[in-house]
Amino acid sequence: MLLLCGEFNDGLTPLGIKQFRKLSERVRENLFFSPSKNLTPADLTELGYDEEESLRIYSLISREKQVDIELERYSQLGIFPMTRISQNYPKSFLEKLGDSAPMVLFYSGNTDLLNNNAVALVGSRELGVQGAGFARDFGEKVAKSGFTLVSGGANGADTIAQESALSNGGTVICFRPDSLVNNVKKLSVAINEGKLLVITERGADIAFSSASAAGRNRLIHSYCDKVFVAGSGFKSGGTWSGTETNLKKGFSKVYVFDDGSAGCSGLIESGGIPVTLRDLDSIIGNGHNHSL
Repeated sequence: MLLLCGEFNDGLTPLGIKQFRKLSERVRENLFFSPSKNLTPADLTELGYDEEESLRIYSLISREKQVDIELERYSQLGIFPMTRISQNYPKSFLEKLGDSAPMVLFYSGNTDLLNNNAVALVGSRELGVQGAGFARDFGEKVAKSGFTLVSGGANGADTIAQESALSNGGTVICFRPDSLVNNVKKLSVAINEGKLLVITERGADIAFSSASAAGRNRLIHSYCDKVFVAGSGFKSGGTWSGTETNLKKGFSKVYVFDDGSAGCSGLIESGGIPVTLRDLDSIIGNGHNHSL
């Protein structure tokens, strides 16, 4: 699955879940499956693939040596892969995202955090004083409640809440849209203390893109049962689009900071539940209250 579906810096486009299933079914139906047999381009043509797709699949399954080298490099940095069939793969992705759940994830940090009750915060990079205060108080409340904060690692709301949670003794799962290789050293203290788990659905060394940011947002919204919005642009930006998608598809319950801004008001009109700073105590609670 790593060979066929993992993303590495080799210019190859990995298979999606439907393509992976199609290949698996064709191999089984044609009795090609054998631990001692490697598929050849001729085999793939016989399975019904055209020349271009046959060469693509063959290139993917033939990159074992290169992938082994990359995985060893990642492991030395404390970065490891998990796939849809890994024991620690988040079940919420399979349940909520179905076939669009990532085939491969890369992570660094304490995977035991995946067993914790968790709540997410999303928000704009540019926050006003009220929004920043909400994100900061939210991180503190989540930490003191005994929950794990789920964040996106971006500047603004994400970073404010994450730093607040960690500084108050909490734990964080951070879904990033960029290279783990470039970030694990910066986050090494919290990772080494077992307080932080960083995950990306892109390759471990793939640069940021708007597509990866959108993918990261859907992971955040589908991981938890509750997502809080600290601030949003109006009909623009990743926070708006990610939250609107959540509200339409019902990935989780959405709470929106009711600061009177056009963005937050728009998300409330779309179905988000309005909250204020005063509401956090009753919604999140204190002292390991797992009523969320």
